[in-house]
Amino acid sequence: MGLIEEGAFRPDGYTITPWAQGRFLAWDVTLPHTMADRYIGYTSVEAGTAALKASDFKNEKYVSLNHLSKIFQPICIETFGPTDMHTSLFINELTRKIVNITGDPNEGNYLKQTLSLLLQKFNSFCILDGAARYLTVRDQGHR
Repeated sequence: MGLIEEGAFRPDGYTITPWAQGRFLAWDVTLPHTMADRYIGYTSVEAGTAALKASDFKNEKYVSLNHLSKIFQPICIETFGPTDMHTSLFINELTRKIVNITGDPNEGNYLKQTLSLLLQKFNSFCILDGAARYLTVRDQGHR
């Protein structure tokens, strides 16, 4: 609360210690569906464009969080796995910082594996939800 003076927008998270160059980090995560109607025209031509479009939208939405004391980082990972360049760079920087603090070179891989597993779980919930909706509509049609 209180990060953005106008509107009801709130990012997903915010660091209480500076992230880089004395600036605090705010982030917002989104998982745009690669095959969604709003993205399919882009993703059918080039992988990762749904993540890029979602990232552009997040940057516009939270433009007030990019100034002298704050950095805003959209984290956009498509449901089929591609990310935009800024998300990829951020994840690499985050894993580098984790490895530097822990001293364990595998920690970076653990983070990336965890993100991969979370994406797979998200996809399975979407598939199960879609199947349940399809079966409900189908059952109602046969009555």
